[in-house]
Order: sequence, then C-alpha cells, then structure tokens
Amino acid sequence: MKKTGDEFFDSKEFQLLYLRYEEAESNGHPLFFDVEELIDIADYFNFIGEKAKAMLLIDEACQRFPHATLPNIFLFREAIARNDLNEAKQILSRVVDRTDPEYLLAVGELYLAQDKTDDAERVFNRFYDMLPDDEKDHGAIDIAEIYFTYAKPKMVFKWLNGLQDKETKEVGAMVAKVNFLMGNYQDCKKAAMTLLDKNPYDALMWTLLANTQNMLDDNEEALSSAEFAIAINPDLADAICAKANALFKLDNMKEAKLWYERYLELVPNDACSLLYYGMILNNLEQYPQAIEHLNDALDETLSTDLDNKQLLRSIRQELTYAESRQLIREGRKEEARCRFEEHLSYCDDELDPRFRWAFLLM
Repeated sequence: MKKTGDEFFDSKEFQLLYLRYEEAESNGHPLFFDVEELIDIADYFNFIGEKAKAMLLIDEACQRFPHATLPNIFLFREAIARNDLNEAKQILSRVVDRTDPEYLLAVGELYLAQDKTDDAERVFNRFYDMLPDDEKDHGAIDIAEIYFTYAKPKMVFKWLNGLQDKETKEVGAMVAKVNFLMGNYQDCKKAAMTLLDKNPYDALMWTLLANTQNMLDDNEEALSSAEFAIAINPDLADAICAKANALFKLDNMKEAKLWYERYLELVPNDACSLLYYGMILNNLEQYPQAIEHLNDALDETLSTDLDNKQLLRSIRQELTYAESRQLIREGRKEEARCRFEEHLSYCDDELDPRFRWAFLLM
C-alpha cells in the first residue's frame, strides 16, 4: 500500500486491516469485514485517488448494510460534492439511527449547503453536546472542517477557540488552511512549514504549502513542494494541480500542459484548470483544442450558482481570442472581426494586447 502522510492510513492498525483486504481479494474470498472496516478501506482508496475501488466497497457496504450510517454518509458527501442536494437528502433519509453523531454532522452540512448557517449551528451544537468529554475536541475539529469547506473562517475559529488542547497537529493544520482561505499567505506558509518539520510525509500539507507559495509567487519553491507531495502520493489531484500551476507561472507551457492533462483526468470539471489549460493551448497556437476546453470551462462555470464574474470574463476573453485566431487562420476575417467586437462588449478594462495584434491581422 502507498505511504500517504495520513496518520491513520499509515498506522499499523490500518496496515494490518489492508493486508487482510488484499489477501481476501487476491484469493477470491468474500469480504468478511464489518461496515466500519469497509468504510475505512474505501476512505483510503478515495484518499489516494482510486475512486472506482472506493465506490465498489461502498456498494458492497450498502448491499450488506443498507441502513447503516457510514456508507450512506459516504454517498451523501459524494452527492454534496456534485451539488445534488435532492440526492443528498434522499440518501440521508435511508439512515435509521438519527442519533448517530455522523448523521447529525451530515444534517448540519446539508443546512450549510443550503446557506442556512443558523440551522447548521443548532445541529452542530446538538452533536457536540452529546459527545463524551474526551471526544469533544475531536468533534469540534470535525465541525470546524465542515465550516472550512464552506468558506466560513469566523465559524472555524469559533469552534477552534473552544478547544481544550489547541496544540495538536489537527489544530495546526486547520489554522494553516484557514489562513490560506483568508489570504494570510505568510502566516499559512509559516504554519505549514512548522507542521512539515514534525511530519515530512504529510502530502496534504506539502500541497497546501505549494498552493501558498504559488499565491506568493514563490513559484520555484511551489514546484518543489508540489513534487514532494506527489512523491508521497502520486495520485493526489490537488498536488498535481499545484505543480501544473507552478509550471504555468514559470512559463513552462509544455510541461504545464502535461500536468494539467493529468489533473483533468482526475478532476475533469474544474473550470479554473480548464481555463488555464485553454490558455496554454492558445499559447501553443492549438486553437481548436483551446476552443473545446474553454467551452467546457464556460459550461461548467455557468452551471453553478456561485458568483464567478471574474472567472467568466477570463474564460470568455480566452475563448474569444482562440476563436478569432482560428477564424483568421481560416481566412474568415469578417467573422473574426465580429468575434473581436463581441469581446469588446464585455471587456471593461484595458484591451488585451493580443487583440490589438489580431485586429491588425484583420
């Protein structure tokens, strides 16, 4: 099995469980595992990017334990990730034990997905109050993680400030991530490097450091940090994306193209990465391919309810450029001129210098 940098997955306990799983698989034996064990193995596969294997185990768990909390919570989070709230609600309805802490966490997250923070906080407080004293810090961190996912840093700090022990690795990692979310990149970098001094095999923290260094334009350092993460976990999508971003900022377009392609195989609907990939294709004068991927980026961005005006503008600018250049290449100058004028209708800042040159070609 792969070294992950995750404390549980790298533990002796999980390694022994995984050896039992491998032995059963290789010998064609039925998977005689309880639901918690099946979920742990599925979580491992999900963590290392082997989604198909994870889903096979979840299907197995759902067939054997159709009303169990954990497999349904796994499917719930998959539905939430797709922004399919109706499916998420339907999955939660299958859980029988409505007092299970994991169920309550999911209900709170469902409220957050609907932007109902007060309702979410009410459920989270209920979850927290039912925990024994020696588990309350862990529960508070779980709640803070969910708030972080929904970009609510004030609520993250509210729950972290109530911890009895604020010096754990989990708290340090959360503080680093929240600083990144708030744009405090130097503080994030400092926190991440402190944690990596203690655990240099934490692929997720190397990835966070790489993303932070990218934001600080420390692009060579970002590339190095991303490569450390990939060496630990070769299929970690965020690390692959961080490496592609660093190469892009270093103007190494051919290498960046290869790493964006690898990332988009794992995460095909990431509009930002589709945009950067389209920009690279424009740079390499591969306009038909650029048009295809920029249209994908546009469709993906328009399909969300998020306020993405800046992203939409950037996608449309790149798409207009690609289409104009392709039309010029085909000798269709009047159509290219019309496409160029369309660009002017939504470009409210200084004209992209590439368009001045393209206009002269018309």
